[in-house]
Amino acid sequence: MELKPLGAEGRPARGAIRPDGGFSLETGGLRGARAGRYRVAVFPPLIVGHAPHGGGLAPRYARFDESGLEIEIPRGGTDALSVTVEEAD
Repeated sequence: MELKPLGAEGRPARGAIRPDGGFSLETGGLRGARAGRYRVAVFPPLIVGHAPHGGGLAPRYARFDESGLEIEIPRGGTDALSVTVEEAD
């Protein structure tokens, strides 16, 4: 998963999706993401259990301009972010 800042300032954040669907973000090698609004892209393969999965993920999620996913990191941070994706038809 990658987060791309919507504003002119900011740095991208990245995180691996864990088998339980959770994720942790990192920015420039440091834990977390800076406050701000981001577009989100999700890149397969996702790891479900111990096996790669991702063929069922709609391809649009891998493109910032097509995913339709946005997320906001509040000032002071949070540990309660969620991103919801749908399986491909």
